[in-house]
Amino acid sequence: MSSSDFPALNAESISQPQPQTQVGEDSPAQDREALDKAERKAAKKAAAEKEAADLKRKADTDALHQAAVDALNLDLRRLRNQRSASGGLPKAPAASSRPDLAAFDRAELAGALRALDDDFQAIAGEGAAATIGLDSAKRWAQQR
Repeated sequence: MSSSDFPALNAESISQPQPQTQVGEDSPAQDREALDKAERKAAKKAAAEKEAADLKRKADTDALHQAAVDALNLDLRRLRNQRSASGGLPKAPAASSRPDLAAFDRAELAGALRALDDDFQAIAGEGAAATIGLDSAKRWAQQR
């Protein structure tokens, strides 16, 4: 063997690391990077699926809420029409000889009672709508 068969060793060639090449194997850093990339992709997919499921639940809950509010509004309108048709006050007794001498103005009393009844119905409607809203929120939260 001659000295030309071996490369010369000097300080520069010793201090520089030589690249290692392994056939068929990835380095641990490449494995970790691939694993991290796969985990991020899976997390994004899971988040997108969860968001889609949340949007569907919200849409379903909103539809149920709107149906309940619509039913409530129909009931309130029906009750209001039923009340206004009856007039609120009973008819004056037929045996009354002079209904105009009553201690109150019948038309004014009927108007005041109608306004009071409308106010009560509005308050009851707001309370019922709030109850429906809370029930919808509870239903949606329980589905999560």
